[in-house]
Amino acid sequence: MKTLRFLGMTLLIVMLAANFTACSDDEDEPNSPLVGTWVGGEVGFDFEETLTFNNNETGQWDEDSFNYTTNSNKVVIDYGDGDPETWTYSISSNTLNMTAEDGVEYRFTKK
Repeated sequence: MKTLRFLGMTLLIVMLAANFTACSDDEDEPNSPLVGTWVGGEVGFDFEETLTFNNNETGQWDEDSFNYTTNSNKVVIDYGDGDPETWTYSISSNTLNMTAEDGVEYRFTKK
C-alpha cells in the first residue's frame, strides 16, 4: 500500500512539474516583422499616416480597422468590405516599403 501511495504522489509531482514547464510565454514576441506601429505615407506626398499591425493579425490604418494575413513578401489587408487589398512589402532596418497592386508606393518608419 505504501508503494502505491508513493507511486501516486511521484506521478502527481511529475505531472505538476511538467504542467508548469511545458509552455513558454511567447505572446509578446511578434509573429511577423510587420508587427508594430509605422508612420509615413504615400511616396511623393507630404501627408502623414499611421499604420499599426498587431500580433493577432488585426491592425489599423489611421481610423480604419482591418484584418491581415502575410505570405512571403505579400500582405493582404481586409477591411471587411469584400474587397481585400494585396500589397507587396519589404522591410529594411526600420523602414517599411509597401506597393499596392496598382503600383502606388508607401513608405513608413517604425515608431
